Amino acid sequence: MDQEIQFFSSKWMMPLKSIYFGGGTPSILNKEEFKNLFLSINTHLNCDQIEEVTLECNPEDLSVEKLEFWKQEGVNRLSIGIQSFNDHLLETINRQHRSSDAISGIERARKAGFSNLSMDLIMGLPGSSKEILLNDIEKLLSLDPEHISAYQLSIEEKTALAHQVKTAKVKLLDEDEVNDQFLMLHKILVGKGYHHYEISNYAKRGFEAKHNSSYWSGESYLGIGPGAHSFDGKERRWNISNNRKYAKEVSINGSCYDAEILSEKDRFNEIIMTSLRHEKGLDLETLKGLYPALFSEEIIELSNQWISKGWAIMSDNFLKLTIEGWLISDSLASELFVL
Repeated sequence: MDQEIQFFSSKWMMPLKSIYFGGGTPSILNKEEFKNLFLSINTHLNCDQIEEVTLECNPEDLSVEKLEFWKQEGVNRLSIGIQSFNDHLLETINRQHRSSDAISGIERARKAGFSNLSMDLIMGLPGSSKEILLNDIEKLLSLDPEHISAYQLSIEEKTALAHQVKTAKVKLLDEDEVNDQFLMLHKILVGKGYHHYEISNYAKRGFEAKHNSSYWSGESYLGIGPGAHSFDGKERRWNISNNRKYAKEVSINGSCYDAEILSEKDRFNEIIMTSLRHEKGLDLETLKGLYPALFSEEIIELSNQWISKGWAIMSDNFLKLTIEGWLISDSLASELFVL
């Protein structure tokens, strides 16, 4: 990846605001690999304005040695893939850790000096229930995370879980059950003072994820490594995901990506999709100013319909989805798309 970072050093002139080591499990990198990667970033890219350095990790990777090393190297935020505290559910989704691993790992992270921890939960796991999720939430809150990401289960192709679902060995929850879990989680976390600032994300005030917020705000970002994605406001790029092919191409050419220039329709639709996922909502006045030829009165009409049904509110020209609207956000957003 050092060669790819060097390749972009003369092309990516914007100062970095955050770094996110993710897209897999970067916590498996040994000390030398991580140190060299971080050194390359700091050497070849403008890191003067960085506020947040996040590392994705699994609970079983949170050893004292690794935690102290990451802290020393400048990591100031951990995103920990807990998913559930129910050992049976963890086994069902083929996770390596168990509930006790998560709890002890987080305790070690606190002792190592990490004061910004994001913890992941998954709703709608096969065999889950509101009672199991409630227990997960209670255990999670006892660990006092600064940030919580709560996702609905998605099935990746060619995984053991996908095969189990296809062969009916595992039964997924129906949509109503998952929605009930979403609403329960929202009520509890908001009641405990967490800021529900994006459809899948909650934070204590001041601990909203700076890195992920840049995606939802349409800011530019640079992706390095196999399968990484980049966006500069007009062009979207994606690296080849095969590790061997990636390494070969980068060693020859310095980069290995495909790209597309987003059309006005693409950007218009993308702004709608990402904005409606965020609590700030969709700025209709700005959208109309940026894309006057694509903006139509139908958008206003649909917005008013949503408001009348309790799915949205309007505040200073911002169309914001309610919690009920968030349950069907993808469907609502698609109604505003220009095809």
